[in-house]
Amino acid sequence: MWSLLKITIIIADDVATAEAEELEEMEEHPDEAYVTLATNDVYAVGAMVLAYSLRATCTTRQLVVMVTPDVSPAMRDVLTQFFDVVFDVTPIDSNDFDNLSLLNRQVMTI
Repeated sequence: MWSLLKITIIIADDVATAEAEELEEMEEHPDEAYVTLATNDVYAVGAMVLAYSLRATCTTRQLVVMVTPDVSPAMRDVLTQFFDVVFDVTPIDSNDFDNLSLLNRQVMTI
């Protein structure tokens, strides 16, 4: 059973102006984004930390997270609060179990 944490970000000063400036800068770079992958709810939490950190740097690029079917609907809803785009993807098996076994990373077959 998962319990989701609500993360509140408090920004001082003129938030509306900062958001408007960020949107204008995003429009200047519509073809650029930071993209990450979440294959389950645990990795989705890490993706949220990444998004939070990138937002803290005042990035002007869009934030995109690709999610596989193992990410729960509840977690997908939370991800929409951190990312500009939440994109469903189908996992692809790398068929490289032998080499991943050498690295002790068998879970990374997708």
